[in-house]
Amino acid sequence: MTMGFKLSSFYWAYSIHSLLSTAIPEAYCTDGPTHILTFVDDILAWSRFMDECVHLKSVLVYILERVNAKAPIAKRKGPARKIDYLGLTLVQGGYRVSDSTLETLRTNLESKPLNLRGLRTKLGLLQFCRSLWRPERNRADKTLSHLTAPFTSLVGSMVAAKSKKTASLHWTAGLEKAWKAIGDNMGDAFVPFHSQLDNWDGMQLVLMSDASPEAGAACLWRLSRDKFACNADQISADWLADNAQLIGVWTHKWSTYEKAYDIADRELYAICHALSHWRQLILSFLNFHKLHSSDKHHGLGRVTVFMDSTSALGKIEGRLNSSTYQPTTRQTKRWLSWLADLLEYDEADLTYRHAKGKDNSFSDLLSRLAQGGQRYVPEGGGEAFVL
Repeated sequence: MTMGFKLSSFYWAYSIHSLLSTAIPEAYCTDGPTHILTFVDDILAWSRFMDECVHLKSVLVYILERVNAKAPIAKRKGPARKIDYLGLTLVQGGYRVSDSTLETLRTNLESKPLNLRGLRTKLGLLQFCRSLWRPERNRADKTLSHLTAPFTSLVGSMVAAKSKKTASLHWTAGLEKAWKAIGDNMGDAFVPFHSQLDNWDGMQLVLMSDASPEAGAACLWRLSRDKFACNADQISADWLADNAQLIGVWTHKWSTYEKAYDIADRELYAICHALSHWRQLILSFLNFHKLHSSDKHHGLGRVTVFMDSTSALGKIEGRLNSSTYQPTTRQTKRWLSWLADLLEYDEADLTYRHAKGKDNSFSDLLSRLAQGGQRYVPEGGGEAFVL
């Protein structure tokens, strides 16, 4: 493609998207165990497993070279637990402005812009790095929007007056002070994937699931780990409603084919797919907040799964033993495909417990709702009645 062609970047982005979605549709997604993102000519591949990252990298290089696109060795980075992408450094648990971008910003802040063009350029760079100005509390006077307000007003007035891009700026004492305040209030720019109010050290996650003839359902709760451990024998949906926070609900209406599964299979489907649905939230918590050696609750995973099917519980607990089930029947093949989604979880992080039917009332209720919550399927099946 001719360099300098006005729409070259758009055509390139579209071509890359079409190429990857055709060549590797199962990997080119953002809702699976692997992620591949593209932005013009930058491609980012992610997986929790290092060997899978190596494989993805070699596959991407092969695909590009197959269509005569160059993939210079100097531009192939990783696999690594920290990588620069689009001016940002992606790390476990969050992201921050990359060192090279930060150095460019500091160099630009050392000197004041002399004309309108220079001011707009530096304001654009500040906006890209706006995560550097994130006050711990709601302090409007410390946000980037407030700190740059005098300069955005200056740009607006000069544009309204139809000033040229090379028009000189008239620096006053107030503008000098405002420019200095921008650098003085710069932070570390680390942005966690979850706020500390939502994802704290010492948190316990509780997942309860159930299945009915109509659907499968699960709910995810969070509370203090100490509080959970002290009341582990009385955990129920009612107790969690009074002592924990409900942060997620998952439901799935059975298809005609899935309704033919026996109840144990439907229970297993519900818990496996619920854990897979919330894997990003759960894994980011488990990976970012490591379990302290001083933890008093040994043997208790930070994610506790409750369900009332002993058959499904046994299959999940034995998921790491590949010799337990052989793919000789259609049913065992289903089990293995569902259990494979849970291999991302460390065995020590998950604890499985049986819950009596009456203690699992909320998930049971969700699984029995039909027609958008207007009808309820009674215990034991039968015709749904109007609520």
